Amino acid sequence: MTEIIGLCLNCRPWCERMTKIMRDECGNTLVEFLLSLALDAVIIAILLGIFHMVCISSVQKQAQMDLHDSARSSLRMIEYDLLGAKKFEVISGGYILKLINSENETVLYYMEGEQFYRYGAVKSPIAENADSIKFQIKGNMLEMSLSFYRGSEYYKFVTAITPRLNT
Repeated sequence: MTEIIGLCLNCRPWCERMTKIMRDECGNTLVEFLLSLALDAVIIAILLGIFHMVCISSVQKQAQMDLHDSARSSLRMIEYDLLGAKKFEVISGGYILKLINSENETVLYYMEGEQFYRYGAVKSPIAENADSIKFQIKGNMLEMSLSFYRGSEYYKFVTAITPRLNT
């Protein structure tokens, strides 16, 4: 028993010294704290950059989808009227399409401002963000060139339709 007490008495100065060292180093230094703060700032900046790019991409894709939808809906409406038309002609240098449908109603398609209109019994807008429209008769087909824009997005398509001409 005396040996154990003597051993502990001999190591007491060492234990006190180690306790003091441990007590002095019980936290981070200012340099370590600033480095961790800088690393956190870099990680947050990268994450915010990724988030920003995803938001921009989402807005651009939404604009593209809106333009494609406007173009497709315009094409479907013109195609429906043209396939049921008795007669059609292009007037005003290709900027107006005039149809006479099976009920002898005159239907006009034209652009006014940034709107694309169908004027039959009533005037109704069928597409917004229109940039240009051009109709051209080629043989027995009607060629249409429609373009739309929204912000920095631009969409143009050219298509041809062969009418049935119901007489």
